[in-house]
Amino acid sequence: MLFELQGEDSPQMVRSMLGPAGISGHVPSGIAMLTKTQVNMPKELDTTEWLRLASFATLVNQKLVVRSDSSEYVALDWHFFTRSLGPLISRVRLDPDWYLATYPDVKGAIAENIVADAGDHYRRYGYFEHRIPYRIKVEEKWYLEQYPDVKEAIAQRTCWSGQEHFELNGYREGRIPYPNFELAVT
Repeated sequence: MLFELQGEDSPQMVRSMLGPAGISGHVPSGIAMLTKTQVNMPKELDTTEWLRLASFATLVNQKLVVRSDSSEYVALDWHFFTRSLGPLISRVRLDPDWYLATYPDVKGAIAENIVADAGDHYRRYGYFEHRIPYRIKVEEKWYLEQYPDVKEAIAQRTCWSGQEHFELNGYREGRIPYPNFELAVT
């Protein structure tokens, strides 16, 4: 997604890999931010008040984004990255009962007042720890066709099904449970 910025450096294009929910996040004091009235947004983009975008040069200057000299990749400050994804992560559907039953350590974090609830845990930690936010049904036949190593593991009885593999390892490994999978949003 590209944003056309208005101002002294106009037109300047900044590439966002964050999709239709836009960019948000922590910005050190002293950085001039562009408000939604200063940014020409694509029509499908939600332009809620949380959307703020500093110039790309500012992000690089503050070392929130570090460009590679040898590739198209960039490195991001972890805090900036996690805060930038916050609005997207908060839209992911979460089944609190399933999440707490699947990850009993979260109950301990709640009891110790580290997090307020299952949703707070998922937004702050769970997403980045590759935890599944709700039970995701695997299309067994498709999954085993896509991942022959899982089919072999079932044959050797080291796991019982594609569903079991996905919940214990597959999700964390970045495998998808069915074609065109995306996390459900609310």
